[in-house]
Amino acid sequence: MLSEIMPRQILKTVSVDELKRGLSLADPEIDNKTMDKYVLWVFDTTPDKIAEVESIELSKVISRLQNGNVRRSGRKF
Repeated sequence: MLSEIMPRQILKTVSVDELKRGLSLADPEIDNKTMDKYVLWVFDTTPDKIAEVESIELSKVISRLQNGNVRRSGRKF
């Protein structure tokens, strides 16, 4: 289990708002439609249930983003 390997302060959960903030920092030119698509994918939910979604572990967020069709909208710096 991840919690046995990593110190507790490193383990973190990520909320929908935190993911959106992170995506917009990583790609300032991302549009709302693309952002929503990524958020729905990561949290495995639908638009009508996004307000009810609970935070998930950072490791799951990373895994879903790595395995999804995620592309940068803007240019790289």
